[in-house]
Amino acid sequence: METSEQVTYNQADINVKKIEEEINKLKKTLTDSPVRKNYREFWEQSHYVINLFKLLKPILPEDKDRLWKEFAELREQTKQQEISDREVRRKESSEKRQVIEAQLADIENQLLSVQDYSELEKVKEILQNTLNMLKGTSQVASVENTSTENASVENASVEDSSEETSADLQENTQTETASETAAAETVVAETTAVETAVAETAQVETAQVETAQVETAVAETVVDESLVREDKEACWVIWRKVNESVKQKRQDLEEKVFSGVKLTILDILKAAEEGNPHDALKRIKEIQSDPKTYKFNKAFREEIKGLLNQAFDSAIKRIKEVREENKRRHQEWISRMESNVARWNELHEKNISIISGLEAQITKLEEDVNNAKTPEFAERIRTWIDEKSNKIKDIKETNAKLEEKISSVQKSLGKIDHE
Repeated sequence: METSEQVTYNQADINVKKIEEEINKLKKTLTDSPVRKNYREFWEQSHYVINLFKLLKPILPEDKDRLWKEFAELREQTKQQEISDREVRRKESSEKRQVIEAQLADIENQLLSVQDYSELEKVKEILQNTLNMLKGTSQVASVENTSTENASVENASVEDSSEETSADLQENTQTETASETAAAETVVAETTAVETAVAETAQVETAQVETAQVETAVAETVVDESLVREDKEACWVIWRKVNESVKQKRQDLEEKVFSGVKLTILDILKAAEEGNPHDALKRIKEIQSDPKTYKFNKAFREEIKGLLNQAFDSAIKRIKEVREENKRRHQEWISRMESNVARWNELHEKNISIISGLEAQITKLEEDVNNAKTPEFAERIRTWIDEKSNKIKDIKETNAKLEEKISSVQKSLGKIDHE
């Protein structure tokens, strides 16, 4: 049966192993992620170890001194490493901020010379890369070595993400501040507990002082991201301003292109109302099939659609009016031709009657020549006969022309009737 002394010794051994296990866990929080050390978790767990020194009894003095020395050295090394890492990160953040600010300044300069949408899209791609850097999704080197032409960014991602990105970054900043405050409050609470419970232990009293120092360090610790909070906020202010400039440039280009399209449509409308309506319809179809015609905001699209509809309606109305006018004129021509044919037929018949009368007169004059009393009178009668014969010839020629005109018009009218 174990003696009370053996039981105490065994319990002390268990307590030592427990503290050693927790110290090893502390070390593991730093070695698990060598690139991004989790200092916050380390300091939170270190308070638990401090409480173990206070609560776990019995512990042999030599074991307690040894473990405390190891624990204190680990805390000191971690604190110095954190300070060093923080300075490195601040320097890296400052360098990255300079890169971002220079890139944003260059974007503003490029915007001054942008003349069309393709040039604007290249600028937006650069701005999207800058946004990725702000979000921590793109490394500085990779952005610098990425050409504008090869950057794959959705066209609207920059302009349309302004408010969303602002909210995300502000939320991240608030989360960082809240986390740091919570950690600091945890340190304060645990430090108070240590102060109350372990005042009799000199080594733990030293830990109280160190814990207070950790409190300050945790509160000042920057979240381990590519940019520290103050650099991120400064870059974000500039980024948002440049993004607004991009929006304004796009609006300016849109208004410029819209004005050109509108002038074209107004010219088509004029042609539909005053010029060739068929040509106007052809131009309307061409402009409707062009995707660029509707690459505007809703208000501009509605105005273009209204003008095109107006031009289309005017062209159709004009075509109908021209068709009706042509039809009216054609009917007038038919009536006029039919009237002419009737008049020409009447004149033709009249000429035939005149020819018959003249022929009868010539017959009688020929008899008079035979009965003439003197040669002089007979010669005079022959003169009258020649005159009447020439008149008959002229009338026949006139009738031949009338017959030709009547035939031509009747053929035209016959074709119309047939159609």
